Amino acid sequence: STPEMKANIVRYEATSYLNLGDTLKWIDLLKAGMEQYPEDQYYYSNLISYYSNNNQYDELMSIADDMLKKNPLPIFRFVKGYIYQNNEDYDNAIAEYKKAIEQDPTYAGAYQNLGICYTNLAQKESDASTNFKPRSKELKASQEKVKGYYREALPFFEKLRDLDDGTDPDKKAAWTTGLYTCY
Repeated sequence: STPEMKANIVRYEATSYLNLGDTLKWIDLLKAGMEQYPEDQYYYSNLISYYSNNNQYDELMSIADDMLKKNPLPIFRFVKGYIYQNNEDYDNAIAEYKKAIEQDPTYAGAYQNLGICYTNLAQKESDASTNFKPRSKELKASQEKVKGYYREALPFFEKLRDLDDGTDPDKKAAWTTGLYTCY
């Protein structure tokens, strides 16, 4: 039997356990499949979805770190960025997304999330600026910071627009909303 056939067997076995409701066995088989067939995204994409949907970010970060050592695909950089982003650790999220783009300059999700990180930073700064007195130096400085974050976000949404082939309405919604927000 070929490696592809063996990978399919593990995949079908994992799916069977999921259909039987045995989530623990399903996860074990996904992890085993990920180890044996690291280039097959079925295994890690299901694990990423499961841990993400169940807010098990520590487990997800552990998997991403482990896989980066073995098979440094941009998806694992993206996952780390996503976890940092969900924890509002935007500096680390931005760093991971940029690494994903270095590996794959067409990684649309990384461009989208970079833009979102910067617009979130702009919104946080804007929210904080409500405590400053009108026409104060602090308010003016804060407003400049907000504009700076939007300027940083803009090229990522523009690149997302450039990457949009028109087949994914979510992608179009992301860049149109992002550009509108930045302008």
